[in-house]
Amino acid sequence: MCYATPGEFSKLPTEYRVGLTMYEASDPREKYPHWTWQINEVDLLLTPSEWCKQMWERASVYTPIKVIELSASHHFLEADLWKRHDREEFVVVSWATMTPRKSPAEMIDVFKKAFPRRKYPHCRFKIKTRANLCGSIEHDFPKLDDDRVEIINEDWTAEQMVEFARSADVAMFLSKGEGSGRPGREAMALGLPCMIADNTGYHSICKPRYVTPIRTHHAEPSPLGGEWYVPDWDQAIEMLRWHHDSRVEAADMARAGAEWYRREHSLERICTGLLEAMRDVTDKPSKQSERQKQTWGGFYPVTSAKDIRHIQEHHARFFEYVGKTFPKGAGLLEIGIGTGAFYEA
Repeated sequence: MCYATPGEFSKLPTEYRVGLTMYEASDPREKYPHWTWQINEVDLLLTPSEWCKQMWERASVYTPIKVIELSASHHFLEADLWKRHDREEFVVVSWATMTPRKSPAEMIDVFKKAFPRRKYPHCRFKIKTRANLCGSIEHDFPKLDDDRVEIINEDWTAEQMVEFARSADVAMFLSKGEGSGRPGREAMALGLPCMIADNTGYHSICKPRYVTPIRTHHAEPSPLGGEWYVPDWDQAIEMLRWHHDSRVEAADMARAGAEWYRREHSLERICTGLLEAMRDVTDKPSKQSERQKQTWGGFYPVTSAKDIRHIQEHHARFFEYVGKTFPKGAGLLEIGIGTGAFYEA
């Protein structure tokens, strides 16, 4: 099994290939059109969310896809549960790369609007990041004009991250798109009260009795291709203030969430699910076998008129390109797409 971007799948030195991958925007084909055929060369694709599964299906992936939700680091799963702080100071935290997808500037704005300095001088917002993780540099970070807000750009151990989360009162994870949504899952496993954007890879854990889901307000074009799903910032402001004013209720909700998460998303259950998902992979010829390679069915498993649609979708961008490059006055006679198959209309 290969956990990577699709370009690594073809490098696996095995006959049977299982890929585990994800994406944070609605259509990766705009930036990585080759990923579709690279995924279609594996025998099984695993994704960490139902949203990711549907995204790859829209991208003309016909390889069987199964959803296996990922867990959190064992450091968060095995640590003692977070305990509420009996103090005036109120600390909001988040941990993420400082990219627009993670909404650092918007979360800072949410914090400042929820807690104006004059009325809430005791409130703090700390964001933990590692610039070298994604190649960004510090001058790309949001500009800070409030000394209550701090961006910590350091390499930490997992134990330090657990203690950082433990020192807070609430965590915000308001990204516009997630693959597996690991940061929110870590905080939830620890029992820290959470505000989490109810979109993409986070959707399945955004249960109102355990966390505070922030609904998607609208979609916007993503530089990754397709769209991102933008949290409702006004709701986020309102709910962040609720966490400040309702700390006991928030703590009780988070503890129940941690107990649910540790039970339903334990490492043992996730690993068992992975093995179950791959159980039948070797019961049929692999896509690498010579017998499969020598048939059109190895690439176009068309058996009915209904199944022809994925072929049209697969070549749609090529059709668009050809159409846009016509000389003035020229006409298109035919584009052969080589299905190599017969079907009944």
